[in-house]
Amino acid sequence: MLFVNVCVILGLFTPVYGYKILGLFPHKGKSHYDTYEPLMKALVAKGHHVTVMSHFPQKKPLKNLTDIDIRTGDYLVNVINLEDITGSRLQRYLMPPFLAYVGYGTCSEGLSHANFKNLTNSGHRFDVILTEFFNTECFLNDLNRYQAPIIGISSCTIMPWDDFTVGVPSNPAYIPNSFMPFSDTMTFLERFENTISYIFCLGVFEFLIDIPGRIVASGYFSNSLPNLKKMAANISLMLVNNHFSFTFPRPLPPNYIEVGGIHVGKLNEPPMVS
Repeated sequence: MLFVNVCVILGLFTPVYGYKILGLFPHKGKSHYDTYEPLMKALVAKGHHVTVMSHFPQKKPLKNLTDIDIRTGDYLVNVINLEDITGSRLQRYLMPPFLAYVGYGTCSEGLSHANFKNLTNSGHRFDVILTEFFNTECFLNDLNRYQAPIIGISSCTIMPWDDFTVGVPSNPAYIPNSFMPFSDTMTFLERFENTISYIFCLGVFEFLIDIPGRIVASGYFSNSLPNLKKMAANISLMLVNNHFSFTFPRPLPPNYIEVGGIHVGKLNEPPMVS
């Protein structure tokens, strides 16, 4: 009888194996964070302790979710018209430099924020890190100190410069630049412009994103210019809010996982019609 009671008591205790997870989302765009927030909450629901650094802390505290607020000003809400991306040729070529400009502000404001510095100096350890890959990589220099696997995540199809960073094949002969209105069957002139647009985006990344980001990061971490591209290339996984049914066929490495619709919650059942 004693043996049975002991077994019953032990059965009431279920072991929980939770990880300490850091989510770093320094971009001010609310639509971007709306993609990542459901994932962070789902990790909390699975029993993990999640620390989220962003501009959008929870309005109501959530158990096992620690918000680190790095707000410095207004959100980027209703300030970018999607027609600017799908509009004229000039608008399409102006968008990469504009994103680089926004990314530079993200670096300088985020790295200098007191709450970011407090986390950096706190000595906290994390088992895994999730961070956005969009228009800057300057935060990777700090994340590297945690010696934890880094998972990149994107709220949309990744930027052309990230194709080369994470090792996604991008042959401009049949893979259209995401800023261009082409399909996977292009004419010679379209292929030529598609190639030029890839080269242009790589130039924007090198001179307006990577080099400025390295300079800003070196100023806050007291070291020589960090090799951010090498750090980005060593990420363990890339989660992309995209789906092949919405884009054109292309080869993808095994660490590139499409998670289109990750931000969509549970759908309500339609009412029964009598």
